[in-house]
Amino acid sequence: MHRIIPELIIDNYRAGRYQGSFNAASLFLDISGFSTLTDALMGQGRDGAEALAVTMRALFDPLVEAIFGQGGIIVGYAGDSISALYPFDTDEKSAARDALASAHRIQRGLASHPVFETPFGSFHSSKYFTKYG
Repeated sequence: MHRIIPELIIDNYRAGRYQGSFNAASLFLDISGFSTLTDALMGQGRDGAEALAVTMRALFDPLVEAIFGQGGIIVGYAGDSISALYPFDTDEKSAARDALASAHRIQRGLASHPVFETPFGSFHSSKYFTKYG
């Protein structure tokens, strides 16, 4: 299991460094249209909220693993979007390739799991498009 707070930040905090900078390639992804799924399930009360939590975990866990699997760190979540950084010391092209490899793995994963079943119906991930840049 990965921590929500990147190890880099924890290490710096423990060392008394509360600010700093580093070079990194970035990846931003947003699941467009995810609000439709959220609205549909939240309209079902508590059971819908639980179904949404299960669906979000099924959707986001592979995205997170794709980021961590290429050495990325997640620096922010905002609703249905994730911001990630791929730190580098000198090899910026390698960091950019890692970000692209994560994006490719994410797109493949979404394509291979096109339907999320809930007690309130099926939701097709093919209706959602991943943007990254």
